[in-house]
Amino acid sequence: MYYFESTTQIKEELRRRRRERGTIRSMLNQHIEKTYGIQGFSNLVSSSILANGTIHNGNCDTTASELDTDEVSYGVLARQVPGLTAEDIACHLVSLQLGITPFPFAFSRDVFHSGSNDKLFRVKVPFVSWSKKGNMVITHKNVITNHTSSSYTDLDMMRLDRLEVNGSTLREHHRGMQAKFFRHFDKPYMYGDISHIWGDILARTIEAGRGPKEVWRTDESGKDRPYIATPTPDEARSLLVRPSSHWYYHLYLSMFLDGKFVLLETYDNEKGGVPEARRLFEKEMDAIRNATGYMPLVVKTYPLRPDMLYVNNHIIESPDKAAVALGSTRYWSEDTVSMTRYFADQALSFGRVQ
Repeated sequence: MYYFESTTQIKEELRRRRRERGTIRSMLNQHIEKTYGIQGFSNLVSSSILANGTIHNGNCDTTASELDTDEVSYGVLARQVPGLTAEDIACHLVSLQLGITPFPFAFSRDVFHSGSNDKLFRVKVPFVSWSKKGNMVITHKNVITNHTSSSYTDLDMMRLDRLEVNGSTLREHHRGMQAKFFRHFDKPYMYGDISHIWGDILARTIEAGRGPKEVWRTDESGKDRPYIATPTPDEARSLLVRPSSHWYYHLYLSMFLDGKFVLLETYDNEKGGVPEARRLFEKEMDAIRNATGYMPLVVKTYPLRPDMLYVNNHIIESPDKAAVALGSTRYWSEDTVSMTRYFADQALSFGRVQ
């Protein structure tokens, strides 16, 4: 079983992981030190993420570590550039229904791929509005202002943190839309970019002689190119280089073991999509369980479809009203998969005249 799919199930498992957190961290730390040469991995990851995360609570922002306690868990939607899509809103609402704090992880050090809707639609944003007759109107807008190429394929392998929107980074642009909406919720939400944390983790493995033999390295144009050599720790910490997903995925999934962070995700796409990613996911999940006796906490969500990446213009125009309407929405089934789709549909349909 790679996923948790019911609210009761995940709540019970979270209580167990909190009780056994000391044992889990001890076993994980031994495993990671033996495999990657990193000491104190659990505390390193938790403290770094919380120290770099920001809590948005009304008009007051503070660091995440200031409000963290042993009983607090965080629901993580991990996307290179989190935003205000139907998926972002749905996973926020799923986290609240599970009784955990929403915490989208950004990884803006990744690169653009025009063949990935998840990345393409952060640049060529599909905005949704509803006509007076109740018809959905979709308008795509290119938000990037520092590249004027007529083809999005020209941006392939460009670092996402090098793409700009009117002087701000692409991440900051989408975060701004997010903040205007989510800060109207009664409960706070958190936000953090884990790029520098992964740079530090990579550097530590290099210092221990356990780093990857091949990485991606940024060239003068801002695009990543294959680099067949062991990078230096400084190159890792400065984010000049990044490892492939095949190398870091074991470390990534290990973050969701002790109940502090819960991943909201699925690799079960009945239409195909990412078979290689699914095989890697299952391989590393099994490896972590075999090494520690525990499976990472992954709450299964609805398979990502294009409309879940749409941004509802009516929410942008009336964020306070949308927060009240969507924040009071409840789904009474235990099933987190159908729950995700239901909340996404609610986010898409806001502003529609019935």
